[in-house]
Amino acid sequence: MKHIQRLLEKQALEHYKRQLEEGFDVVLPPEPTLPVSAAYASSTTNYPIEKAQIGAFVENVLQKHGIRRKVHIIVLDTGAKSRNKYIAKNFRDLGRDHTTDNNPWDEHGHFSFCASQVLGFNENPIGPLRYPGVPEDWWSWSGEKLLNRGGSGMYSWIATALEHAWDIANNLQNQGHAVIITNSYGGGGFNQEIADIFKDFRAQGHFAFAAAGNSGNNGVNFPGNIGPDELGEILFAIGAVDRNDRVAPFSSRGQGVDYMSYGVSNLGCGPGEEEMRTGSGTSYSTPFAVGCTALLLGVFPEIKNMADLEHVLTSGATDLGAPGKDNDYGRGLIRLDKYAEDDLPGDNPDNPGDEPDEPGDEPDEPTPEPEMPLRNLSLQTQPGEIFHVKWAVMTPAQEAALGILSFLDPILVDLDDPQAAAYEWKSLYLRDVLVYIKTDKSSAQIEKELIEFLRSHWPDGRRGVLLAPPADHQEGGWACMHFAKMFAKRQGYSVYGIEAKCFLEDSPMFVQVESID
Repeated sequence: MKHIQRLLEKQALEHYKRQLEEGFDVVLPPEPTLPVSAAYASSTTNYPIEKAQIGAFVENVLQKHGIRRKVHIIVLDTGAKSRNKYIAKNFRDLGRDHTTDNNPWDEHGHFSFCASQVLGFNENPIGPLRYPGVPEDWWSWSGEKLLNRGGSGMYSWIATALEHAWDIANNLQNQGHAVIITNSYGGGGFNQEIADIFKDFRAQGHFAFAAAGNSGNNGVNFPGNIGPDELGEILFAIGAVDRNDRVAPFSSRGQGVDYMSYGVSNLGCGPGEEEMRTGSGTSYSTPFAVGCTALLLGVFPEIKNMADLEHVLTSGATDLGAPGKDNDYGRGLIRLDKYAEDDLPGDNPDNPGDEPDEPGDEPDEPTPEPEMPLRNLSLQTQPGEIFHVKWAVMTPAQEAALGILSFLDPILVDLDDPQAAAYEWKSLYLRDVLVYIKTDKSSAQIEKELIEFLRSHWPDGRRGVLLAPPADHQEGGWACMHFAKMFAKRQGYSVYGIEAKCFLEDSPMFVQVESID
């Protein structure tokens, strides 16, 4: 079987490259699936459901509080509907074919497989796909076909599919539903029109997930590479881990990765009526993350937008890489066991004051607004944004003139000061500055303050960092980040790490500089 798997991987990669060369904007990642028998499917376990601790969440949270909001999921993929009967429950025929196939049915199979990952709570004869103990009538789903039967698509198809999904989401939102869209396709480019549609989708209070891609160290694919703005994440890019919680070798790495989910050797559905398959890829970890999120949105209507969801997911994520957000695991692995011990915001069922008042009772004290808990955050400058800094090394005589303790800290110098001419300044460029902090403030507020500070200090090379000898440009980069760290500490944030890439003028080589408290 492994020889067939290798052949399929080779063919899938060749198809992926060929479709991009032929001018398609986005193509399905090279993710071969293998058919499995119904007997095998019924005898195995769908490990993601067990590993994500969905049973614990259902037993300790859902059964306690119940479903408090209906949720609708829209799968944008190679079909608007599937013939597979295992994923037919709660399907709503709302989507369209936006390709040139002129056929809404999934003839490729990718749509059906992705839908089966989202719909783990679906009733079917092969129990392993079903979420345990979840009510049947609180969720629904539909599809939008934006990739043709060959698994390829154009930006124009994506745009019309997203706009149609947006209309559906707005209508369902007016009926009290939360709506999530899942996107498991990718390309190496970027399209601003589509990024703006995703941004408008978020502004309306809807939720969006996209596969990070299967490009390994080559970075996150579009649309997963749509970065955050001043209001936070526009969509969440999802990578893949295996059953041992290790990042999959194929999973795209980079700053754009937001969270991880299970996507190696997943069990799923094909396009045939009873067809079952196994497959690996971020295409499948993404809709599984959407299914987990649907449970959170159903139980916690307090999650009203992407910013709220980012806070909730990050607070409950299992951090598997470097502290905070990292390029391999993002903010961590989405699991539901950490929510099993939580009450709803403001809920205190063991407090007698929550009991109904009797005649003559003193009125209850008003329930205070829930405080935001202390949590880890990572603040990232805009992708590609460069801060121009000058750095210089003092001579021993200059160091002595400034004072014997000057070597303990870098010195920030205004280059418009006439005394600055006494030093030999060199250009240094900082990019991709990342600050790790612990705080109870909102991420949007902190990021705005910190980025404004960085931009005001190093926009055009009019500030310099003076260093004691011996020193090099890597230490200059560290010194520049030192001031960002000092600023964060003055604002009351607990900083436990900062890193950036720096390079010298006329040098293309980046050097990673970091400081961990």
